[in-house]
Amino acid sequence: ASYDHTKAVQRKPILKKLRAELEPLIGLSLNDAFYTHLVAGGMLTFYPHDSLGLGVRGMFFVAHARSQNHKVLRLAQVAIPAAYELPEWSAMGVATWSPVYGKFALIDRFIIPFDLYLLGGAGVLGVGESIRPGFEAGAGYRVYFDKWLALRLEVVSTVFNDTQTVNGILRSGIQHYLMFNAGVSL
Repeated sequence: ASYDHTKAVQRKPILKKLRAELEPLIGLSLNDAFYTHLVAGGMLTFYPHDSLGLGVRGMFFVAHARSQNHKVLRLAQVAIPAAYELPEWSAMGVATWSPVYGKFALIDRFIIPFDLYLLGGAGVLGVGESIRPGFEAGAGYRVYFDKWLALRLEVVSTVFNDTQTVNGILRSGIQHYLMFNAGVSL
């Protein structure tokens, strides 16, 4: 027993209740065949309960790297497809729920806590000259390295309605961006 450094059942070392979390993050799109959207932003969350957080997220689309897939598509078409404007920024109110908490042992020496969370929110996106309502939902994984430092990895789906006028006809289309975000929580 004197050689046992780690207790079998440890208390939860990080309680989020009545704490705030600041997260700078970066991300990239996963589901667009023609562009790779790169984003940078941040999130500020307050936890009124240990598993429930309410916050705001702001993102800037810093780059839209275009792939060569659009050339293949245009060779097979006779008409010019609609080209919707790309988003420039987003601002969302977000609720986060962490139903799963756990710990894993690293080299039988360190116990590293983690949690899995779901998030959802609503807000606006800046698309060209207009502001469009949008929604997001996702899931993520948070690994705690200390009481004040964690790594967050998440997949978030952002949906908004985009419109354009072509030859006097209003076209509308639902845009869906699936983003992979990585950030450091403080």
